[in-house]
Amino acid sequence: MWLAAVLACRGTPEPVPADTAHVTPVAPRIVDSWVRCDVDTSSWQVHIETDTFSGGARAFFTADGKYVENHGVNVVFTSEDGSGDLLESSYPIVGDWRLASAAKAAFSCADDPSVALILWDTDAVPQDCVIHGDPALFETVNATAICRAR
Repeated sequence: MWLAAVLACRGTPEPVPADTAHVTPVAPRIVDSWVRCDVDTSSWQVHIETDTFSGGARAFFTADGKYVENHGVNVVFTSEDGSGDLLESSYPIVGDWRLASAAKAAFSCADDPSVALILWDTDAVPQDCVIHGDPALFETVNATAICRAR
């Protein structure tokens, strides 16, 4: 028997700030990203840079395509001119998968999971995807369909 667990607390994307409403909305794209495990702090760190305003992002972690963790990635900086967002989040590592949540990861640094980063537009529609690791692991993960559509 295999365990299929998706830890999901789908967050609500951040609205476009009122003072930036003059920027014409376009589909955001990921221009740079990385996922790192920090052994010293025992946490996973995710970093995403976009080419325009976004509605937030999700990071899906898996090592086998069956057990999948779903984590929100926070917008930490928005360019007033609409030229991009910076999204970053850190997830402390817990020793027991039952303690994992949207804010805590069960994967250790040694697990070396694959991670799919899904970027939303300001209407909460998935627009872009970058996979760090093995794309085949996300073939059956419905939330990462945008990755297969590209």
